[in-house]
Amino acid sequence: MKLQLMSFIATCLLAVSALPMQLAAQSNYVFTEVPTFGGPNTSANQTGAKNNLLNAVGTLVGGADTMVSDPYCPGSPDCFASHAFTFAHGALKDLGSLPGGFDSEPFWISDSGWAAGFSEIGVLDPLIPNFLELRAVAWQNGKAIEIGTFGGNDSMAQAVNDRGQVVGFALNSTPDSIAPLPWPTEMRAFLWDDGVMQSLGTLGGPDSWAFFVNDSGQVAGISYPDFSSISGCDTPGKNHVFLWEKGHMQDMGTLGGSCSWPEGLSKQGRIVGWSNVPGNTTQHPFLWDGTTLLDLGTLGGSCGYATWINDNSEVIGVSCTENDETFLAFAWKNGVMTPLPPLPGDCASDARRNNSKGQIIGASYSCDFSSSRGVLWENGTVTDLNSFVPPESGFDIIGDVMYMNDHGVIAGNGVTLNGDIHFFTLTPVSGSAATNASAAVAALRNPSANTVHTKLDPDMLAKLRARITPHHNIPSLPPRN
Repeated sequence: MKLQLMSFIATCLLAVSALPMQLAAQSNYVFTEVPTFGGPNTSANQTGAKNNLLNAVGTLVGGADTMVSDPYCPGSPDCFASHAFTFAHGALKDLGSLPGGFDSEPFWISDSGWAAGFSEIGVLDPLIPNFLELRAVAWQNGKAIEIGTFGGNDSMAQAVNDRGQVVGFALNSTPDSIAPLPWPTEMRAFLWDDGVMQSLGTLGGPDSWAFFVNDSGQVAGISYPDFSSISGCDTPGKNHVFLWEKGHMQDMGTLGGSCSWPEGLSKQGRIVGWSNVPGNTTQHPFLWDGTTLLDLGTLGGSCGYATWINDNSEVIGVSCTENDETFLAFAWKNGVMTPLPPLPGDCASDARRNNSKGQIIGASYSCDFSSSRGVLWENGTVTDLNSFVPPESGFDIIGDVMYMNDHGVIAGNGVTLNGDIHFFTLTPVSGSAATNASAAVAALRNPSANTVHTKLDPDMLAKLRARITPHHNIPSLPPRN
Protein backbone atom coordinates (compact mmCIF):
# COMPACT_ATOMS: atom_id res chain seq x y z
CA MET A 1 0.00 0.00 0.00
CA LYS A 2 1.02 3.56 -0.55
CA LEU A 3 1.92 5.43 2.65
CA GLN A 4 1.06 9.10 2.80
CA LEU A 5 3.74 11.17 4.46
CA MET A 6 3.01 14.59 5.89
CA SER A 7 6.03 16.85 5.85
CA PHE A 8 5.96 20.54 6.52
CA ILE A 9 8.60 23.20 7.02
CA ALA A 10 8.28 25.28 10.15
CA THR A 11 9.55 28.70 9.28
CA CYS A 12 8.98 31.49 11.72
CA LEU A 13 10.64 32.47 14.95
CA LEU A 14 8.61 33.18 18.05
CA ALA A 15 8.98 36.61 19.61
CA VAL A 16 11.01 36.83 22.79
CA SER A 17 9.01 37.89 25.80
CA ALA A 18 10.23 39.51 29.00
CA LEU A 19 9.43 36.50 31.18
CA PRO A 20 12.22 35.14 33.43
CA MET A 21 12.00 31.96 31.36
CA GLN A 22 11.29 33.49 27.99
CA LEU A 23 9.18 32.07 25.21
CA ALA A 24 11.40 31.75 22.17
CA ALA A 25 12.47 29.31 19.52
CA GLN A 26 16.17 29.01 18.80
CA SER A 27 15.77 27.07 15.55
CA ASN A 28 13.40 26.51 12.68
CA TYR A 29 12.20 22.95 12.20
CA VAL A 30 10.87 20.57 9.60
CA PHE A 31 7.81 18.82 11.06
CA THR A 32 7.11 15.31 9.79
CA GLU A 33 4.28 13.02 10.88
CA VAL A 34 5.34 9.38 10.72
CA PRO A 35 2.77 7.06 9.09
CA THR A 36 1.76 3.54 10.12
CA PHE A 37 1.42 0.31 8.15
CA GLY A 38 -2.29 0.97 7.69
CA GLY A 39 -3.43 0.60 11.29
CA PRO A 40 -4.30 3.43 13.67
CA ASN A 41 -1.34 3.80 16.04
CA THR A 42 2.38 3.75 16.58
CA SER A 43 3.88 2.60 19.86
CA ALA A 44 6.92 3.05 22.08
CA ASN A 45 8.27 0.83 24.86
CA GLN A 46 5.94 0.68 27.84
CA THR A 47 7.85 -1.88 29.90
CA GLY A 48 9.07 0.59 32.54
CA ALA A 49 12.68 0.40 31.34
CA LYS A 50 14.05 3.49 29.57
CA ASN A 51 14.32 3.25 25.80
CA ASN A 52 16.03 5.22 23.03
CA LEU A 53 14.30 5.24 19.65
CA LEU A 54 16.27 7.99 17.86
CA ASN A 55 19.96 7.79 16.91
CA ALA A 56 22.63 10.33 15.98
CA VAL A 57 21.86 10.29 12.25
CA GLY A 58 18.13 10.82 12.81
CA THR A 59 16.86 7.27 12.24
CA LEU A 60 13.72 6.59 14.29
CA VAL A 61 12.47 3.16 15.33
CA GLY A 62 9.28 1.98 17.01
CA GLY A 63 6.20 -0.14 16.49
CA ALA A 64 3.45 0.67 13.96
CA ASP A 65 0.04 -0.93 13.57
CA THR A 66 -0.72 -2.97 10.49
CA MET A 67 -4.21 -3.66 9.12
CA VAL A 68 -3.97 -7.26 10.38
CA SER A 69 -6.04 -8.19 13.41
CA ASP A 70 -4.09 -9.64 16.35
CA PRO A 71 -6.01 -12.66 17.71
CA TYR A 72 -3.89 -12.70 20.87
CA CYS A 73 -4.58 -9.08 21.85
CA PRO A 74 -5.34 -9.05 25.63
CA GLY A 75 -8.55 -7.00 25.62
CA SER A 76 -7.05 -3.81 24.20
CA PRO A 77 -9.24 -1.65 21.94
CA ASP A 78 -6.25 -1.45 19.59
CA CYS A 79 -6.11 -5.08 18.47
CA PHE A 80 -3.95 -4.75 15.39
CA ALA A 81 -0.68 -6.55 14.83
CA SER A 82 2.15 -4.06 15.29
CA HIS A 83 5.48 -4.38 13.46
CA ALA A 84 8.90 -2.95 14.21
CA PHE A 85 9.86 -0.14 11.87
CA THR A 86 12.69 2.18 10.94
CA PHE A 87 11.96 5.67 9.64
CA ALA A 88 14.73 7.60 7.88
CA HIS A 89 14.85 10.19 5.09
CA GLY A 90 11.07 10.13 4.83
CA ALA A 91 10.84 6.37 4.29
CA LEU A 92 9.09 3.90 6.60
CA LYS A 93 10.50 0.35 6.53
CA ASP A 94 8.71 -2.68 7.95
CA LEU A 95 11.11 -4.93 9.89
CA GLY A 96 8.44 -7.61 10.17
CA SER A 97 8.27 -10.21 12.91
CA LEU A 98 9.78 -13.62 13.50
CA PRO A 99 7.96 -16.55 11.81
CA GLY A 100 4.49 -17.07 13.26
CA GLY A 101 4.49 -13.89 15.33
CA PHE A 102 2.07 -10.99 15.02
CA ASP A 103 3.88 -8.28 17.01
CA SER A 104 7.43 -6.96 17.13
CA GLU A 105 8.92 -3.77 18.54
CA PRO A 106 12.39 -2.26 18.97
CA PHE A 107 13.29 -0.49 22.20
CA TRP A 108 16.70 0.92 21.25
CA ILE A 109 18.68 2.01 18.20
CA SER A 110 22.42 2.62 18.34
CA ASP A 111 24.25 5.33 16.43
CA SER A 112 25.77 2.58 14.26
CA GLY A 113 22.29 1.42 13.24
CA TRP A 114 21.79 -1.70 15.38
CA ALA A 115 18.29 -2.02 16.87
CA ALA A 116 17.12 -4.23 19.73
CA GLY A 117 13.72 -5.31 21.02
CA PHE A 118 11.41 -8.30 20.75
CA SER A 119 9.21 -10.31 18.43
CA GLU A 120 6.53 -12.86 19.05
CA ILE A 121 7.08 -16.33 17.64
CA GLY A 122 4.39 -18.75 16.51
CA VAL A 123 4.42 -20.77 19.73
CA LEU A 124 1.90 -20.43 22.55
CA ASP A 125 3.47 -19.96 25.97
CA PRO A 126 2.34 -23.00 28.01
CA LEU A 127 2.50 -20.98 31.24
CA ILE A 128 0.40 -17.96 30.16
CA PRO A 129 -2.98 -18.53 28.48
CA ASN A 130 -3.47 -17.18 24.95
CA PHE A 131 -0.01 -15.62 24.83
CA LEU A 132 2.60 -16.16 22.14
CA GLU A 133 6.17 -16.58 23.35
CA LEU A 134 8.52 -13.63 22.92
CA ARG A 135 12.12 -13.62 21.77
CA ALA A 136 14.77 -10.97 22.12
CA VAL A 137 15.75 -9.68 18.69
CA ALA A 138 18.66 -7.68 17.30
CA TRP A 139 18.20 -6.04 13.91
CA GLN A 140 21.21 -5.31 11.70
CA ASN A 141 20.71 -3.77 8.26
CA GLY A 142 17.02 -4.64 8.49
CA LYS A 143 17.63 -8.33 9.21
CA ALA A 144 16.28 -9.87 12.43
CA ILE A 145 18.61 -11.98 14.56
CA GLU A 146 16.76 -14.12 17.12
CA ILE A 147 18.28 -14.29 20.60
CA GLY A 148 17.32 -17.27 22.73
CA THR A 149 16.44 -17.89 26.37
CA PHE A 150 18.07 -19.59 29.36
CA GLY A 151 15.64 -22.52 29.19
CA GLY A 152 12.47 -20.53 29.85
CA ASN A 153 9.81 -19.50 27.39
CA ASP A 154 10.56 -15.82 26.75
CA SER A 155 13.25 -13.17 26.36
CA MET A 156 13.42 -9.50 25.49
CA ALA A 157 16.24 -7.20 24.37
CA GLN A 158 16.27 -3.71 25.87
CA ALA A 159 19.35 -1.89 24.53
CA VAL A 160 22.25 -2.20 22.09
CA ASN A 161 25.52 -0.29 21.72
CA ASP A 162 27.50 0.76 18.64
CA ARG A 163 29.46 -2.51 18.79
CA GLY A 164 26.29 -4.57 18.44
CA GLN A 165 26.34 -5.80 22.04
CA VAL A 166 22.75 -6.40 23.17
CA VAL A 167 21.35 -6.53 26.71
CA GLY A 168 17.96 -7.40 28.16
CA PHE A 169 16.45 -10.32 30.06
CA ALA A 170 15.74 -13.97 29.38
CA LEU A 171 13.78 -16.48 31.42
CA ASN A 172 15.06 -19.74 32.84
CA SER A 173 12.84 -22.64 33.92
CA THR A 174 13.13 -22.12 37.70
CA PRO A 175 9.83 -21.16 39.41
CA ASP A 176 9.83 -17.59 40.77
CA SER A 177 7.44 -16.42 43.49
CA ILE A 178 8.48 -12.72 43.35
CA ALA A 179 8.88 -12.14 39.61
CA PRO A 180 8.78 -8.41 38.71
CA LEU A 181 6.80 -9.18 35.54
CA PRO A 182 3.92 -11.61 34.96
CA TRP A 183 6.06 -14.65 34.12
CA PRO A 184 6.25 -17.46 36.67
CA THR A 185 9.95 -18.30 36.12
CA GLU A 186 13.13 -16.43 36.94
CA MET A 187 14.52 -13.57 34.84
CA ARG A 188 18.22 -13.19 34.12
CA ALA A 189 19.96 -10.18 32.69
CA PHE A 190 21.93 -11.10 29.59
CA LEU A 191 24.67 -9.72 27.38
CA TRP A 192 24.67 -10.96 23.76
CA ASP A 193 27.88 -10.37 21.85
CA ASP A 194 28.66 -11.70 18.38
CA GLY A 195 26.16 -14.52 18.66
CA VAL A 196 27.05 -15.58 22.22
CA MET A 197 24.49 -15.05 25.01
CA GLN A 198 25.89 -14.63 28.53
CA SER A 199 23.97 -14.57 31.81
CA LEU A 200 25.04 -11.67 34.02
CA GLY A 201 23.75 -13.34 37.19
CA THR A 202 21.95 -11.51 40.00
CA LEU A 203 22.77 -9.58 43.16
CA GLY A 204 21.71 -12.59 45.23
CA GLY A 205 17.98 -12.83 44.55
CA PRO A 206 16.09 -14.67 41.82
CA ASP A 207 15.81 -11.98 39.12
CA SER A 208 17.76 -9.41 37.14
CA TRP A 209 17.10 -7.25 34.08
CA ALA A 210 19.67 -5.29 32.02
CA PHE A 211 18.50 -1.87 30.78
CA PHE A 212 21.58 -0.16 29.32
CA VAL A 213 24.92 -0.96 27.71
CA ASN A 214 27.47 1.69 26.71
CA ASP A 215 30.23 1.38 24.12
CA SER A 216 32.71 0.31 26.82
CA GLY A 217 30.55 -2.74 27.51
CA GLN A 218 29.36 -1.52 30.93
CA VAL A 219 25.83 -2.71 31.69
CA ALA A 220 23.29 -1.16 34.08
CA GLY A 221 19.99 -2.64 35.21
CA ILE A 222 18.08 -3.92 38.23
CA SER A 223 18.28 -7.06 40.33
CA TYR A 224 16.82 -8.40 43.55
CA PRO A 225 19.51 -8.65 46.26
CA ASP A 226 17.57 -11.35 48.14
CA PHE A 227 14.44 -13.50 48.03
CA SER A 228 12.28 -11.32 50.31
CA SER A 229 8.80 -10.49 49.06
CA ILE A 230 8.39 -7.64 51.55
CA SER A 231 9.87 -4.76 49.64
CA GLY A 232 8.14 -1.40 50.10
CA CYS A 233 8.65 -0.98 46.34
CA ASP A 234 6.47 -1.06 43.25
CA THR A 235 7.83 -4.53 42.45
CA PRO A 236 7.29 -7.66 44.56
CA GLY A 237 10.96 -7.70 45.57
CA LYS A 238 13.55 -5.07 46.54
CA ASN A 239 15.04 -4.10 43.20
CA HIS A 240 18.51 -2.51 43.35
CA VAL A 241 20.44 -0.85 40.53
CA PHE A 242 23.50 -2.79 39.39
CA LEU A 243 26.53 -1.98 37.27
CA TRP A 244 28.10 -4.96 35.50
CA GLU A 245 31.62 -4.65 34.17
CA LYS A 246 34.25 -7.22 33.17
CA GLY A 247 32.34 -10.13 34.62
CA HIS A 248 31.41 -8.52 37.95
CA MET A 249 27.96 -7.26 39.01
CA GLN A 250 28.17 -4.44 41.56
CA ASP A 251 25.25 -3.40 43.76
CA MET A 252 24.76 0.39 43.59
CA GLY A 253 22.59 0.21 46.69
CA THR A 254 19.97 2.79 47.58
CA LEU A 255 19.65 6.15 49.35
CA GLY A 256 18.47 4.38 52.50
CA GLY A 257 15.22 2.83 51.30
CA SER A 258 14.51 -0.59 49.85
CA CYS A 259 14.64 0.14 46.13
CA SER A 260 16.45 1.99 43.38
CA TRP A 261 15.85 2.29 39.63
CA PRO A 262 18.15 3.38 36.77
CA GLU A 263 17.07 5.90 34.12
CA GLY A 264 20.29 6.47 32.21
CA LEU A 265 23.89 5.32 31.67
CA SER A 266 26.51 7.63 30.18
CA LYS A 267 29.50 6.64 28.07
CA GLN A 268 31.68 7.34 31.14
CA GLY A 269 29.75 4.78 33.22
CA ARG A 270 27.75 7.27 35.29
CA ILE A 271 24.23 6.17 36.21
CA VAL A 272 21.20 8.28 37.09
CA GLY A 273 17.80 7.28 38.40
CA TRP A 274 15.82 7.38 41.59
CA SER A 275 15.85 5.63 44.94
CA ASN A 276 13.57 5.22 47.90
CA VAL A 277 14.74 7.07 50.97
CA PRO A 278 14.51 5.73 54.56
CA GLY A 279 10.95 4.70 55.34
CA ASN A 280 10.14 4.05 51.66
CA THR A 281 7.62 6.91 51.68
CA THR A 282 9.16 8.82 48.79
CA GLN A 283 11.99 8.89 46.26
CA HIS A 284 15.00 11.11 45.50
CA PRO A 285 17.06 11.43 42.32
CA PHE A 286 20.57 9.96 42.38
CA LEU A 287 23.80 10.04 40.42
CA TRP A 288 26.35 7.25 40.56
CA ASP A 289 29.57 9.15 39.83
CA GLY A 290 31.79 6.09 39.58
CA THR A 291 32.48 5.78 43.29
CA THR A 292 29.48 7.12 45.23
CA LEU A 293 25.68 7.11 44.97
CA LEU A 294 24.90 10.82 45.34
CA ASP A 295 21.52 12.12 46.51
CA LEU A 296 20.85 15.05 44.15
CA GLY A 297 18.20 16.48 46.46
CA THR A 298 14.99 18.18 45.35
CA LEU A 299 13.58 21.61 44.57
CA GLY A 300 12.40 21.88 48.16
CA GLY A 301 9.78 19.14 48.15
CA SER A 302 9.72 15.53 49.30
CA CYS A 303 10.31 13.73 46.00
CA GLY A 304 12.31 13.74 42.81
CA TYR A 305 13.48 11.55 39.92
CA ALA A 306 16.48 11.81 37.61
CA THR A 307 15.37 10.87 34.10
CA TRP A 308 18.47 11.12 31.84
CA ILE A 309 22.16 12.04 31.72
CA ASN A 310 24.13 13.30 28.75
CA ASP A 311 27.79 12.60 28.07
CA ASN A 312 28.76 15.91 29.74
CA SER A 313 27.43 14.48 33.04
CA GLU A 314 24.53 16.95 33.00
CA VAL A 315 21.48 15.41 34.67
CA ILE A 316 17.82 16.20 34.10
CA GLY A 317 14.71 15.10 35.93
CA VAL A 318 11.63 16.21 37.80
CA SER A 319 11.14 17.22 41.42
CA CYS A 320 8.48 18.22 43.88
CA THR A 321 8.68 21.88 44.83
CA GLU A 322 8.46 23.40 48.30
CA ASN A 323 5.59 21.97 50.38
CA ASP A 324 4.97 19.57 47.48
CA GLU A 325 2.96 22.26 45.72
CA THR A 326 3.74 20.89 42.27
CA PHE A 327 6.33 19.13 40.08
CA LEU A 328 8.94 20.97 38.03
CA ALA A 329 11.55 19.73 35.60
CA PHE A 330 15.13 20.35 36.63
CA ALA A 331 18.64 20.46 35.22
CA TRP A 332 21.50 19.46 37.53
CA LYS A 333 25.16 20.26 36.94
CA ASN A 334 28.14 20.41 39.32
CA GLY A 335 25.95 20.22 42.40
CA VAL A 336 23.43 22.88 41.34
CA MET A 337 19.80 21.99 40.59
CA THR A 338 18.01 24.52 38.38
CA PRO A 339 14.22 24.45 37.91
CA LEU A 340 12.78 24.43 34.38
CA PRO A 341 9.36 26.08 34.52
CA PRO A 342 6.34 25.13 32.45
CA LEU A 343 4.71 27.25 29.77
CA PRO A 344 2.82 30.31 31.00
CA GLY A 345 -0.50 29.29 32.50
CA ASP A 346 0.60 25.73 33.20
CA CYS A 347 1.50 24.42 36.65
CA ALA A 348 3.92 21.52 36.22
CA SER A 349 6.71 20.25 33.99
CA ASP A 350 9.02 17.30 33.57
CA ALA A 351 12.21 16.75 31.56
CA ARG A 352 12.70 13.68 29.34
CA ARG A 353 15.96 14.08 27.36
CA ASN A 354 18.98 16.38 27.14
CA ASN A 355 21.79 16.47 24.60
CA SER A 356 25.41 17.64 24.61
CA LYS A 357 24.37 21.08 23.30
CA GLY A 358 22.43 21.80 26.48
CA GLN A 359 19.00 21.43 24.88
CA ILE A 360 16.34 19.78 27.04
CA ILE A 361 12.94 18.45 26.02
CA GLY A 362 9.99 17.43 28.14
CA ALA A 363 6.39 18.27 28.91
CA SER A 364 4.37 21.15 30.37
CA TYR A 365 1.13 20.29 32.19
CA SER A 366 -2.05 22.27 32.71
CA CYS A 367 -2.98 22.94 36.33
CA ASP A 368 -5.89 20.51 36.24
CA PHE A 369 -3.68 17.90 34.50
CA SER A 370 -6.19 17.63 31.67
CA SER A 371 -3.60 18.41 28.99
CA SER A 372 0.14 18.46 28.33
CA ARG A 373 2.39 19.94 25.66
CA GLY A 374 5.84 18.97 24.48
CA VAL A 375 8.40 21.70 25.17
CA LEU A 376 12.03 22.60 24.49
CA TRP A 377 14.22 24.43 27.02
CA GLU A 378 17.19 26.15 25.44
CA ASN A 379 19.35 29.16 26.38
CA GLY A 380 16.98 30.28 29.12
CA THR A 381 13.85 29.94 26.99
CA VAL A 382 10.92 27.54 26.92
CA THR A 383 9.21 26.79 23.61
CA ASP A 384 5.96 24.98 22.89
CA LEU A 385 6.89 22.37 20.27
CA ASN A 386 3.39 22.65 18.86
CA SER A 387 4.53 26.03 17.55
CA PHE A 388 6.23 24.10 14.75
CA VAL A 389 3.20 22.01 13.81
CA PRO A 390 1.19 23.39 10.89
CA PRO A 391 -2.39 23.99 12.07
CA GLU A 392 -3.96 22.12 9.16
CA SER A 393 -2.29 18.87 10.31
CA GLY A 394 -4.38 18.73 13.50
CA PHE A 395 -1.42 17.09 15.24
CA ASP A 396 -0.84 17.70 18.96
CA ILE A 397 2.59 17.06 20.54
CA ILE A 398 1.76 16.05 24.09
CA GLY A 399 5.27 15.37 25.45
CA ASP A 400 4.47 11.83 26.55
CA VAL A 401 7.27 10.10 24.62
CA MET A 402 10.26 12.27 23.65
CA TYR A 403 13.75 11.76 22.17
CA MET A 404 16.50 14.10 20.97
CA ASN A 405 19.96 13.66 19.47
CA ASP A 406 23.05 15.87 19.58
CA HIS A 407 22.11 17.48 16.26
CA GLY A 408 18.93 18.79 17.87
CA VAL A 409 16.57 16.44 16.00
CA ILE A 410 13.50 15.79 18.15
CA ALA A 411 11.12 12.85 17.92
CA GLY A 412 8.23 11.57 19.94
CA ASN A 413 4.55 10.82 19.82
CA GLY A 414 1.42 12.91 19.63
CA VAL A 415 -2.29 12.78 19.01
CA THR A 416 -3.81 13.10 15.54
CA LEU A 417 -7.05 14.87 14.75
CA ASN A 418 -9.01 11.60 15.03
CA GLY A 419 -7.38 10.59 18.32
CA ASP A 420 -4.80 8.12 17.03
CA ILE A 421 -1.23 8.11 18.37
CA HIS A 422 1.49 8.73 15.79
CA PHE A 423 5.19 9.51 15.92
CA PHE A 424 6.63 12.78 14.65
CA THR A 425 10.06 14.23 13.97
CA LEU A 426 11.23 17.85 14.19
CA THR A 427 14.44 18.46 12.23
CA PRO A 428 16.34 21.76 12.62
CA VAL A 429 16.86 23.74 9.42
CA SER A 430 18.67 26.98 8.63
CA GLY A 431 19.67 29.20 5.75
CA SER A 432 17.85 28.70 2.45
CA ALA A 433 15.92 25.70 3.77
CA ALA A 434 14.23 27.98 6.29
CA THR A 435 13.94 30.95 3.93
CA ASN A 436 12.30 28.93 1.18
CA ALA A 437 9.93 27.01 3.45
CA SER A 438 6.39 26.81 2.13
CA ALA A 439 4.28 25.75 5.09
CA ALA A 440 3.04 28.08 7.82
CA VAL A 441 3.78 27.53 11.47
CA ALA A 442 0.92 27.23 13.89
CA ALA A 443 0.45 30.22 16.13
CA LEU A 444 1.60 29.66 19.70
CA ARG A 445 -1.15 27.74 21.46
CA ASN A 446 -3.05 29.70 24.04
CA PRO A 447 -1.90 29.04 27.60
CA SER A 448 -4.02 26.76 29.71
CA ALA A 449 -7.27 28.36 30.80
CA ASN A 450 -6.41 27.29 34.33
CA THR A 451 -3.86 30.01 34.99
CA VAL A 452 -3.94 30.08 38.78
CA HIS A 453 -0.68 28.67 40.14
CA THR A 454 -1.81 27.07 43.36
CA LYS A 455 -0.88 23.92 45.22
CA LEU A 456 -1.99 20.83 43.29
CA ASP A 457 -4.44 18.63 45.17
CA PRO A 458 -3.40 15.09 46.16
CA ASP A 459 -5.24 13.54 43.21
CA MET A 460 -3.36 15.71 40.72
CA LEU A 461 -0.05 14.98 42.44
CA ALA A 462 -0.80 11.25 42.31
CA LYS A 463 -1.51 11.48 38.58
CA LEU A 464 1.73 13.35 37.98
CA ARG A 465 3.71 10.87 40.07
CA ALA A 466 2.18 7.99 38.10
CA ARG A 467 3.16 9.73 34.87
CA ILE A 468 6.85 9.91 35.70
CA THR A 469 7.47 6.61 37.50
CA PRO A 470 7.99 3.29 35.70
CA HIS A 471 5.18 0.92 34.84
CA HIS A 472 5.97 -2.77 34.54
CA ASN A 473 4.06 -4.03 31.52
CA ILE A 474 5.12 -5.96 28.45
CA PRO A 475 3.27 -5.35 25.17
CA SER A 476 0.71 -8.13 24.53
CA LEU A 477 1.17 -9.44 28.08
CA PRO A 478 -1.74 -9.12 30.53
CA PRO A 479 -0.93 -7.10 33.69
CA ARG A 480 0.26 -8.94 36.78
CA ASN A 481 -2.46 -9.60 39.32
